[in-house]
Amino acid sequence: MRLITFLCVLITVCANTFAQSKKVQVKLVSHPGVNKKNLSIMYDNGLAFQRVVLSKNDASNEEMIETESYTSYLRITIVGLYKEEIFDNNEDFYISSESGRIDFFKNPNRKDNLKYKLLLNGILDDIGQKNHKNAIRKEVNEMAAIRQNPTLATDESLRKIYNDKAILIQRIEQNLVKTHSDSFYYQEMFYKKIGMWNADFTEKELRDFYVSNFDEKFRKSVYGKRIAETIADLELDEGSIAPAISQKALNGRIVDLSNFKNHYVLIDFWATDCKPCIQKLPVIQTIADKYKNKGLVTILISSDIDEDDWKNFIIEHNLDMIHIRDSEETLGIFWKITYIPQTFLIDKEGKIIYSAKASKDDNLEKLKNILEGI
Repeated sequence: MRLITFLCVLITVCANTFAQSKKVQVKLVSHPGVNKKNLSIMYDNGLAFQRVVLSKNDASNEEMIETESYTSYLRITIVGLYKEEIFDNNEDFYISSESGRIDFFKNPNRKDNLKYKLLLNGILDDIGQKNHKNAIRKEVNEMAAIRQNPTLATDESLRKIYNDKAILIQRIEQNLVKTHSDSFYYQEMFYKKIGMWNADFTEKELRDFYVSNFDEKFRKSVYGKRIAETIADLELDEGSIAPAISQKALNGRIVDLSNFKNHYVLIDFWATDCKPCIQKLPVIQTIADKYKNKGLVTILISSDIDEDDWKNFIIEHNLDMIHIRDSEETLGIFWKITYIPQTFLIDKEGKIIYSAKASKDDNLEKLKNILEGI
């Protein structure tokens, strides 16, 4: 009886899985003059993001995407396109049917880019983009104009105007997601914006936003579960074991986090071109100096690519701490760093007991209170 029950459950689960998916085939046709080296194609079937491996043989002018799609639309992302309108440079295309075709033609007006033509049924260039674009067009165009201003990097008032417009766009997009949460386009827009929005919202806040605005049926779908998993994987939780660090420091010695198990360790991720990071560094240095005699070890991990800029900045600002350069952001990946600055405190057992991001502790006052008790 138990076996029969188990088999019934298994059949039901499998049936639901297959019911949520469909097989999709898309033919990609490259016409004479198209250089496939300038073309990068990816697709998202709701379960995973995949890259299409194009033939290196230019004589082979047909490629095929074949996949199971777990969403109502299969999204294809094409990098290397050229469109006439600067604003309408969207590289995402959506397929609702089980087959489609995309033809690529050489653009006679540009040497290294392509223009495209969409053929046959099922491929949609707009399933919500126009509504989205119209809602933010004014701010996007104004930001584009500001970026052309050579004083943007040094003019504080101009930078504030630019940042305020970026914040306004984010609010508009959040309201669009709330209003159209039953639309695939806005479901996907939320998924694609999770990492960006995480700069201003904690993992918990994003999870609450998701649960509040998306219905249970969607959240239980394959794609809905993927979104939930993405949110859950955004941050290192306080109380979790700190990821390993074993990397050469500025002084040439290997810094291994496991060697500091009898110490509290303060870790700050930063870069020389990050203004909020630089504003935070004097506070970090003061904390490092104050609690050094209590056994606090302070490590600054920079994502700077230019080694000389990094070294010169440290010398110029007399930053007396342990310095690691993570130019390929390998440590940043393990530590789930989606933006900087980010600050962590590790206890003597190697556990994360403080995260400035999770604590929403921008001025580090909570960190100072914790350190007073060590």
